[in-house]
Amino acid sequence: MKSFKTNLAEKCLEIYNTHSRYQSYRDQDVVLKKLFDEYPKNNNIYEVLLKVVALNDFYSTNIMNIYAVAKHILNLEIDDKLEEHEQSIVPLIANVDFGEKGKKCFYSFATKYCSMHHPNYYPIVDKHVKNALKSFKNERYYDFKVKELSDYDKYNKIIDAFNKFYNLNLPLRDLDHVLWIYDKEKYGLLLEN
Repeated sequence: MKSFKTNLAEKCLEIYNTHSRYQSYRDQDVVLKKLFDEYPKNNNIYEVLLKVVALNDFYSTNIMNIYAVAKHILNLEIDDKLEEHEQSIVPLIANVDFGEKGKKCFYSFATKYCSMHHPNYYPIVDKHVKNALKSFKNERYYDFKVKELSDYDKYNKIIDAFNKFYNLNLPLRDLDHVLWIYDKEKYGLLLEN
């Protein structure tokens, strides 16, 4: 029996969209959408830097060397790939070489950066969404190993399978909110009537 019902998804969306606890997140999403709409290209260091700073701060992605990450994105020349919704740019953005300080992977940040450009094509990866997907793994909506959640191509298949298996038919951004709220509130507001 499938336990993630449409009404649970609706309740998660309602909590995200209306509860005062999440007002700051909703406001931050509006600001980020305006920022990414205002600066849709990634060929100007000042615009890329502004987007990286805002995204890092609002989503707490823990990037310490903001300028290096912005320069990395600028040098990748990702605009055509973003417009074509190529999933391969996520790992390109994620893996930053800091020279003598070594390489670092900002996987969650990269998914968020791409999602802010095209939310219907780039699902966001974070610990809460991963936890939610893992908690329903036994229902066999998709046969995957937990480590595959860190492979963006496989992650996309897992998210898509989840959406279809439970007949949610949600846009990716809404599905992200549903899974995020589910994990954050599985012992809180979701239990309230």
